[in-house]
Amino acid sequence: MDALILSALQESATPALYRRNAFRVTGLPTNVDEDVVRQLRSTARSPEAVRAYDRILGDPRRRLIEELFWLWDTEILRCACPGAVHREHDAAVRAHSSALRLESRSAKLSDGELRRLDEVWITAARAWDEQLERLSLVEQHLLHRMRVLDERLDGAVLEGLHGELRKTLYRPLVSLYATVQPERRAALGRAALAWPAPPDFGRDPLSYQAEPLSERIEAVMRDVRHSLDAGDLAATTKLLRQSLLPAIRQLSAVAPPERHPRTSNLRNEVALLINEFGLQILESRGSTAEKLARRWFTTAEHFAADPQTRRMVIANNNFANEIVDQERHLGLQPPIDVPVYRRPPWPPALRWTVGVLAVVLVALLIPWLMWAWNYGR
Repeated sequence: MDALILSALQESATPALYRRNAFRVTGLPTNVDEDVVRQLRSTARSPEAVRAYDRILGDPRRRLIEELFWLWDTEILRCACPGAVHREHDAAVRAHSSALRLESRSAKLSDGELRRLDEVWITAARAWDEQLERLSLVEQHLLHRMRVLDERLDGAVLEGLHGELRKTLYRPLVSLYATVQPERRAALGRAALAWPAPPDFGRDPLSYQAEPLSERIEAVMRDVRHSLDAGDLAATTKLLRQSLLPAIRQLSAVAPPERHPRTSNLRNEVALLINEFGLQILESRGSTAEKLARRWFTTAEHFAADPQTRRMVIANNNFANEIVDQERHLGLQPPIDVPVYRRPPWPPALRWTVGVLAVVLVALLIPWLMWAWNYGR
């Protein structure tokens, strides 16, 4: 597939697929003349509008993708296509745009509005499915537009469009699935099953979101392993809290471990790493870190998918308690942490004042001592 067409499709594949469309932002029809665009760009004030004008004025292949995801109004955009091609394309764009816009604020919708949103998702899925089934008609329109924009372009730039277009249309739904309220995921799951997902996704299309997450988790686990081998507890703590744990939780939400073996395996590997980290804390700090180690062991137990791993983590958690009990019994550690009082340092101004007073006192005391010594003689 043409590299620029592919890049434009991939950049568009977000929940803002239509909201950031250059023709929606500028309010221009998709057949607008470039001279008009240049004139309007010179008066544009917002950076978003300038970028939108630039996408229209840039490479014709990129503009073609902008046109694909906006309206082909039959009354405005006149070409040799049957009028139904434009109307059905525009219906798909409108339904999908509404679904994405409403889903982005689904947390604020009423129950009735949510039911209506579910219907809009299904309508959008069916509308785009029909477009993809009759993609030759869509490509016919795009070929006409290519010849208008640049006579040097030919049909070769659209090779492979069918598969990539499916991915572009599907990715926004998957991205929303990972961010919406948990109670909305079941409805989005039903919409995903009705959506024309890429053929290699089978009947479990939401696993698409899991692939990049799984790869990221594996990369972070390698970093955690490196910091564990180096004995760097601070770096390991930061990696676990800021990177690994959020990622594995997100993966579990998108691809539940009870239905996705890879998620289950990754959770178990995470549990083993956390278990090893808990042991390192005990070895390096002894019973003074018992509470911290036990918290990590509890976290490891939560992610342990294999019964053997879970038993090992529980045993290590119990072992942490035994270490503390033994050290307390032998008197190596106090039964409770005894606070040590340390006098806070004096402020600099106070230290200077005391120093000056000491010098003055000595200066007054020396003559008195000399007088007392002479008087005593």
